[in-house]
Amino acid sequence: EEGLVSVRFNGVEVAMIGQLGFVGISAVLGASDALGQQFIVHVPGMALSIAVDVFKKLSAAHPHIRDHFLRYADPFLVEIGQIGGCNGSHDIPQRVARWLVLASNNLGVYEIPVTHQKLADCLNVRRAGVTEALVALEAEKVVNATRGAVQILEPEVLESKACGCQKNIIARYRRWRVKPYRHELRLEH
Repeated sequence: EEGLVSVRFNGVEVAMIGQLGFVGISAVLGASDALGQQFIVHVPGMALSIAVDVFKKLSAAHPHIRDHFLRYADPFLVEIGQIGGCNGSHDIPQRVARWLVLASNNLGVYEIPVTHQKLADCLNVRRAGVTEALVALEAEKVVNATRGAVQILEPEVLESKACGCQKNIIARYRRWRVKPYRHELRLEH
């Protein structure tokens, strides 16, 4: 419903889950565990939950539910691959801008509650590198970084400062969301 979750492998963020995503893709794909993933809540918020066994029963009875969640696997896996490549080939300022754009997109807001250290942890870089990138963005009046938050002042300029990886990720998620959920589900208790 709201909030931001960081998905990590070996301590490095490979995806983020926001208001339109869900934690538990491995269960949808039939895996018995989270495949070595770590999930860290960066921005707390309201979330809905369902037990895996209940989800499996509902999916079996209503295949359109499982299909909807399976379609989410495509953009999620694209995001993992894209961020993995980004982490290995783009510089820190581009990655900071990319992270802020994606976080804003996932949260639906322009003020991201994140510290320099949390951002450095997500990007697997030194805090000083994040601070330098944010200071440069502040000098250009693209963001306003305060203690514990980054406010995006110029979203389009921030996107132009990012490496472009976020464009592929956002486009893929938009394709997933274009297919509306048209089935009504009535649960009997």
